[in-house]
Amino acid sequence: MSDPDQRGICQQCNSAIDALHSDKSVKKYGYSLCEDCQIWFITKVFNTTRETIQLYFALKARGIHPVLEVKEGLKRNEIIFPQFDIHIEVDCHQHHHYHRDEALKDLENICQGYQGGICELQIPQALIRWNLNETADILSVFIVAAESKQNNSNRRA
Repeated sequence: MSDPDQRGICQQCNSAIDALHSDKSVKKYGYSLCEDCQIWFITKVFNTTRETIQLYFALKARGIHPVLEVKEGLKRNEIIFPQFDIHIEVDCHQHHHYHRDEALKDLENICQGYQGGICELQIPQALIRWNLNETADILSVFIVAAESKQNNSNRRA
């Protein structure tokens, strides 16, 4: 859900919003959103899972700037970072294989082994449901590292 410290600022576009609209948005949607972003949110909420939206906003709260739900032909990437070719799919079919410590370790290993190029991560829905903060922390470190690698390679070029 929404961080109470974020009230007064739209969690999607970072624009200032008054406390009344912010509180209504938090009550209705779970996030502090301006009127324009509430419309955006409504179009997304019916086409994706609650866990995907929670992960998206958890990453945004950590200063990471993903894009939510981009459709590429028949394929749907739920959260993407187009500048790094990183795609995250929240997989509801992996929940029966869920073991908290194993799933977090697997995610850390995948992120640490990333060498560049296209990266498609499938994250169990249950991992986000029960370990949202740990999952978002691992992914934010991963994205920051990918950004740093890209910036270093751009400087060399």
